[in-house]
Amino acid sequence: MFSRINALAKITFHETLRKKPLIILLIFSFIFIGSLQLLLLLKPEIQIKVMEGIGLRSLVVFGILLAIYLGASLLYTGEEKRKLYSLLPLPLRRGEVIIGKFIGGALALLVLFILMAIVFISVIGLRKFFNILTLKALLL
Repeated sequence: MFSRINALAKITFHETLRKKPLIILLIFSFIFIGSLQLLLLLKPEIQIKVMEGIGLRSLVVFGILLAIYLGASLLYTGEEKRKLYSLLPLPLRRGEVIIGKFIGGALALLVLFILMAIVFISVIGLRKFFNILTLKALLL
């Protein structure tokens, strides 16, 4: 039972990560989070706090958009491409199909959210590092 769910989850995971609108939304989130570096008009202490606030809120917003898109597309593509009909002759129960699709979509969402978090942490880390270098240069 678990091997069938695992196989269906893997198929759903790979199928989900190949969707072009999903990749475009992910790239847009990277651009938005990366553009936080343009907040150069604020004081360095305030700048990092503002970047963290805006960045975390953007992670939540893009995470919600990704979840909505994934949830809607998992059901729609199964109907549209008639993949469900190819699964019906196999000894799969309805519950296994639903659980497999859910696990595959959840794993894809987790991977995409981790990628966005890595970009966010690197942007904030670079900004803090360069602020420390700037302070050292001003003190010398």
